[in-house]
Amino acid sequence: MEHVKLRRFNKEGLQRMGDFLAFLPVGPPFQADDILYEPNLTEIIDGISVKSEMFENKLAVAEYVAGVLEQISSENSVEQGFWSWLALFHRDQFCRKRRKGNPLHQKKYRWVPDFSDYRKKISHFLYGPFCINSLYKSDVDTAMALLSEKPDGYTRLFKALASRQDLIETKGIMDVITALYYLQTTVDSSLEKGASLRGMINSSSLSIINPSELINNLDQLSLNWDLQAMSCEEIIELMM
Repeated sequence: MEHVKLRRFNKEGLQRMGDFLAFLPVGPPFQADDILYEPNLTEIIDGISVKSEMFENKLAVAEYVAGVLEQISSENSVEQGFWSWLALFHRDQFCRKRRKGNPLHQKKYRWVPDFSDYRKKISHFLYGPFCINSLYKSDVDTAMALLSEKPDGYTRLFKALASRQDLIETKGIMDVITALYYLQTTVDSSLEKGASLRGMINSSSLSIINPSELINNLDQLSLNWDLQAMSCEEIIELMM
């Protein structure tokens, strides 16, 4: 796809996008392009051009968004119209299809970020990966359990963590989660900490469990221990 001018939806544009999303599972009465480039519904941002990309995973999404944000004014980072337009621009990545070909229904907040609700904003197709990656930019391995998911993925693990800002923002806990749910199922030689953590997990009695059960276990441990101040290795030892 050729480059196009980066835009953001205005208030009316967001309303029209809501109409589009409401009819998405059965077929909207108009095409996405009818609103993406409509001057009355959108505003061009800083004259920047963008190109629709194919993302391997959420990490690739985060890196793409970071590259876009570097080129525009910071006010757009909390602008619903920007995130919503960019998500719809990449609709082919996020419109999973049923067997009969119609798109699966996705909650509106996955397209239009709700900044008043952490669970909803972290679940946004673009804002969520960008936010998580920004937390661990200096050590992206920490969040690979979430960032390795497909661009449109919304797994049980992601759903369970989405409402727990305290867990997502605690490095030791995120290292534990990546060790259990990513390193146990993937051989990724690019992760510096991979070998040591995988060895520690394999030598322990820990195994992959339902994400909700893991969170309950961590909550129980937090009653007596300050998990936010502990390393991954220390938390794993408590769980053994």
